[in-house]
Amino acid sequence: MKIDVAIMNDNQESEICRFISAINEFNIFLKPIEDIDNKTNGLTIIIVNKKEDEKQIKDLKKLLARVRTNFIFLIPSSLKSISKATNNKIVYFPINIIDFEKEISKHTNNMTIKFGCFSLTNQNLLFENNNQYIYLTEPEAHIIKLLFLNKLVKKSQIKSEVLKLSAAVESKSLETHLYRLRKKLSTLSPNISIRSDDKNNLVITETN
Repeated sequence: MKIDVAIMNDNQESEICRFISAINEFNIFLKPIEDIDNKTNGLTIIIVNKKEDEKQIKDLKKLLARVRTNFIFLIPSSLKSISKATNNKIVYFPINIIDFEKEISKHTNNMTIKFGCFSLTNQNLLFENNNQYIYLTEPEAHIIKLLFLNKLVKKSQIKSEVLKLSAAVESKSLETHLYRLRKKLSTLSPNISIRSDDKNNLVITETN
């Protein structure tokens, strides 16, 4: 999973940034704080440096007030009093890297993933805006999540990540899951479809 990391004061040479860069389980992309946005999907980690000047505390309060839930704030434990009154996910450092990776995984597993007027919850419920919903099996939800996040996914990736099949193994398992998934989607809305392209990819589209 791709994760953007933004640093207050933009000090990418700091010790905490080197700590973040050492994470292997996720694809980490460092970027200036000015470039963050309230993107619908995906995760952004905002690092707050240890420097506790008045401007930084003011900027932190503004960020905590305006961002949505797909953010994790990595904050020094000395700033706990500033960050208590927020619904945002807060992780305090120092923290070891294994525990931090667990916190990221826990947060991403609880995220609602959106695609157009559709929302996939962590309970494997797929909603349309009018509050109709369908229940997806674990593999179906994993496939939809990959498609919502990437729009285009290689079938080989789904076979290995979702179905735990080797690319060399001949199996109709993926097509069976896709058949059932498409059938469920058709009962929810005619405006969402999953198709295969000529390069062995799956593509998800929404029409009005």
